[in-house]
Amino acid sequence: MRVYILRHGQTDLNRERRVQGHLNVELNETGIRQAKELAEVIREKELHFDRVYSSPLKRALDTCQIVTGRSLEEIQIDERLKEFNFAELEGSKYTELPGTAQTFFTAPERFQPMGEGETFPELIDRVMDFLEDLKKVDAENVLLTSHGTAIHAMLLALEHKELKDFWNEDVHNCDLIPLDLVDGTFVVSKERVSVAHPTEHVFSDEKTGCL
Repeated sequence: MRVYILRHGQTDLNRERRVQGHLNVELNETGIRQAKELAEVIREKELHFDRVYSSPLKRALDTCQIVTGRSLEEIQIDERLKEFNFAELEGSKYTELPGTAQTFFTAPERFQPMGEGETFPELIDRVMDFLEDLKKVDAENVLLTSHGTAIHAMLLALEHKELKDFWNEDVHNCDLIPLDLVDGTFVVSKERVSVAHPTEHVFSDEKTGCL
């Protein structure tokens, strides 16, 4: 099995560098363009997805529909693919997170959520629970559409890194990152497609992106 992890296209809150979490934000014009460009790459590469999964949040679902050309009814929605729950911090600028919440970016191993917010271990547990269930699916190629922090959590766990290294992996809007199921374990491929900072719209092993 090969699984393609897709981050949603750009939103205005991405552009303004604000945390989005569970806010149901729409793609902006750039995000729509990114999704259309990635759809063209997928057509050129003749990629076919046997199963398509998505976060229920609109920015992910819209990206998924544009990229695959599938209707909402043809996409399997899974709550475990949602973005990190920032609770009352949602909508805040990265630079204006209050007090110890600044450690979300600078020292994730010390981050403590506010109110009903999520912890990093809770996020990692839920996204990895999804990937464990995915191993049981009879499919050759699978697409899942999710969010920046959630995808970072997957990559961190799959590469067995420490929480302090959470942000070391780069993930741009509309990046497509493959995983290969090898002997019952998902392995992160060095290949990826990036339309946010394209050099060529082909799979490459160049590390690209930011939160």
